[in-house]
Amino acid sequence: MKTNMLKEIRTARGIKQTELAVMIGVTQSAIGHYERGLRAIESQKLIALANALGVTTDEILGVKPAEFEETKKAVHGNSRTAQIQEVFEKLKPADQRAILKQAKGLVGE
Repeated sequence: MKTNMLKEIRTARGIKQTELAVMIGVTQSAIGHYERGLRAIESQKLIALANALGVTTDEILGVKPAEFEETKKAVHGNSRTAQIQEVFEKLKPADQRAILKQAKGLVGE
């Protein structure tokens, strides 16, 4: 496993370790350990990382070359989705969690 693929993907997305940690429910320290290969990524966290970063688990693990746009904004063709994401990214992590919880409630998750 190429240990720096997680960091490469995360930084290309413009996401801080602390933000990614909040998104998948771990500490910033855990993200740092994952990136440096000091801690194995549990399967559930690997899937959460892939979903949060918009890549496959194989891309994170370095099994497959990562194919992604440099920023999340470039990924969205739907302007409403891009607008929501732009506003969401400006929120504090605690507010992001609250909005995510509300959105999941609206779709029945």
